[in-house]
Amino acid sequence: MIHGGFFNKISNTFKMMKSCLDVLKKDRELLFFPLFTAISVGLLLLVMYSGGYLDNLDPEQGGSQFPIVILLFAANFIIVFFNSALVSAALERLRGGDPNVKSGLSHAAKHIHHIFFWSIIVTIVAILIAAIRGD
Repeated sequence: MIHGGFFNKISNTFKMMKSCLDVLKKDRELLFFPLFTAISVGLLLLVMYSGGYLDNLDPEQGGSQFPIVILLFAANFIIVFFNSALVSAALERLRGGDPNVKSGLSHAAKHIHHIFFWSIIVTIVAILIAAIRGD
């Protein structure tokens, strides 16, 4: 097997998990990023639903799938943005820095154009997979 086999991979997984837990012990504020993601996606759903955008999605009744595509893209964008901020802050900690929520968000905001295009790609792939599965 490659690189020492199955048990070496398991060992590497546990080392990585320990490293991640060490980062979280040093910077509990990194847990805010998943929380911000959940709140933001929840607010997006609330706005889309309360605005009536998700009421008539059945094409047979004259509805459009466009609002669901917009919802999917916006949710993907939010998720990728906050995940990018989290990864940035975690890497800063692993490199010996002292990250905070602001530094993670700032770094993600600097790369907003990459996040935007990546979100487009993720949305297209999700739509294609749903179409292939017949959803």
